[in-house]
Amino acid sequence: MRRTIRVVAVGSLMTLGACASARPDPDPMSQVRDSKLSTAARIKAIDRRWASASEGARERQAAREDLKTVAGPGAWPAPLRLAAMRALADDRSEQGEADTKRLAILMLPRETDPGMTTLLSGLAAERGWTDATPALVRSLGRWNPRVADTERPEAKAIRTLNPDRPLAEVVWGVFVAPPEERSTLRPVSAERIRADAWDLLSRLDPTGDQRAAWLSTAPEEATGAIADLRACVRDLRCAPLTGDELRWLGSLRDFTKPANRSWWEAATAAVGSTDPERTGRLQLRHIAAIHWAAAHGSPWLSADRATLLAELKSKLASRPVHRRVRGERESRAPSSERLADVAATISWGDLLVALVVDKSLGGTRLARTLRAQAEMDREDTSAEYGGLLVASPPNADPPFNAVLYPPRPGDRRGDREFVASADMIAQSDHALAHYHYHAQKARNVEYAGPSQADILYAARLGRACVVFTSIRADTLNADLYLPGGEVIDLGTVVSP
Repeated sequence: MRRTIRVVAVGSLMTLGACASARPDPDPMSQVRDSKLSTAARIKAIDRRWASASEGARERQAAREDLKTVAGPGAWPAPLRLAAMRALADDRSEQGEADTKRLAILMLPRETDPGMTTLLSGLAAERGWTDATPALVRSLGRWNPRVADTERPEAKAIRTLNPDRPLAEVVWGVFVAPPEERSTLRPVSAERIRADAWDLLSRLDPTGDQRAAWLSTAPEEATGAIADLRACVRDLRCAPLTGDELRWLGSLRDFTKPANRSWWEAATAAVGSTDPERTGRLQLRHIAAIHWAAAHGSPWLSADRATLLAELKSKLASRPVHRRVRGERESRAPSSERLADVAATISWGDLLVALVVDKSLGGTRLARTLRAQAEMDREDTSAEYGGLLVASPPNADPPFNAVLYPPRPGDRRGDREFVASADMIAQSDHALAHYHYHAQKARNVEYAGPSQADILYAARLGRACVVFTSIRADTLNADLYLPGGEVIDLGTVVSP
């Protein structure tokens, strides 16, 4: 039998082995970026990237910068962001700890992922980062309807870091003394921080009574928002409840605008002419109607709540109600839109607003304006249109105007969502109400009333609002809706 003996040189095997062992490991960051790899493999690559950093400060800092690009806000999947942040938090060197804290403070107010918010809040509480309190307050200020404010991780961290103070008192402290924004990345003004804190206080102190008590103890020489709030309570017997209302007050108190000082003085005199026992608690949204009533010598200004209610009932008694049906993605049934269903609780100020808005809708010229705007809205399927209902000075013609603010390109979110433009908000200081259209088709009666999103808009901005719904080509249904969720069908506006 013939045998074949295969001989392999030992040196060749050694060479092959050497070549194999010399093959470089894949770059961990390239694997982190490789979306074709599994999430588990990419997380392991994150761990390898941190483990690869030597004790040298330069190498460790380079690794931190790589992982910060993953942990920070962006398009990275949530599990990778969390893994990167945990790796960064494992760096307990003095420099690394300080850098992680800075990153957490920067991220918290803008973070939208619940898992990351929980991790950052837990780190702040565990490591005693008391200077993260304002960032935690701003994060908590963003409303989450699925979780009670007091049960959220930010609230738990705030209580841990400030064990001797109630949560609302801590938030008030951030409002009074907002921190300086040290970051050069999207710096935030003190007024923005105050507005975020005020939004949270609007939920922790819904009546505003606690804030009024704290405000009374603020230093007399206080400026900015504190001074504006004091003037509002003193002159107009009201105070903003939400952050957007606080911005509204700041705009009203900007006396570099020529019309603002005279308007404020006239409004102060108008409010001063009323009896607090008769009017009850006022809100900023009431002041424009009070201003109008005083300027036009309306008897409504001296009427009590029962009289205003009776007059509004009389006006609406014979008008048909077109009730909205539940829309897509809405969990609650719409309001009945009948005055009778809110008569027991609606305030004097809101009754006055309803009467003035109702009066504004009685003019022929305004009816034609509204119809023309509705037709423009119907032709434009990229957005819902809206604007401001404003009162003219006495003896002006027309006595009321509907000022349209077509949505900007970036605000066009489809034919079933209204987005108020920045110009509209900025120029609405003295407006009676905000309005928008449901005019997707000439007969749109099933949408005759505000959506849940519309009600939230009114609550957030603290405004009286009107939605005009196309019933027929020449007819619009008008529904007044208020921040408390009250909806009153004011009937129809017919254009000749």
